[in-house]
Amino acid sequence: MEHVTTGLQTSPRRLIVGITGASGAIYGVQLLEALHALQVETHLVITEAGCTTLALETGRTPESLEPLVARRYAPYDFTAAIASGSFQCHAMVVAPCSMRTLAAIAHGLADNLLTRAADVMLKERRRLVLICLLYTSDAADDLLCVDFGGRRILKKKKTEVTLTQTY
Repeated sequence: MEHVTTGLQTSPRRLIVGITGASGAIYGVQLLEALHALQVETHLVITEAGCTTLALETGRTPESLEPLVARRYAPYDFTAAIASGSFQCHAMVVAPCSMRTLAAIAHGLADNLLTRAADVMLKERRRLVLICLLYTSDAADDLLCVDFGGRRILKKKKTEVTLTQTY
């Protein structure tokens, strides 16, 4: 395993990965697979909603991801190493990140281990990457414009197709 020098300490490459209940659990799984292939020490936390979404979208369980990670933590284990600033790691990635989790992190609401670990990353001035997927459903295709926080993106208007059904 490659070692990286950070300040006065030398530590192995170490990341925290969080999976929330947002649609797109496959992104978290593929991230874990890529990090495992790169021999990055990975610590995983999955929210309760993340466990449900993981099962519905991928057919996998949190236990099936354990071979890919150094350690998996329970969603409310506030005594976990990743809940402390003394846990040395290079970054945390939340993939996918639900809007609920994004709001909790933004407002400092550390009500589960994932949001607590993210809060620690911010406090310690370490990298925190939130992967938020917007409009992942087919319903978004029907929208003519999407507003992203004040930036309006107009989509091309689709040609209207009329379907007739005979009985």
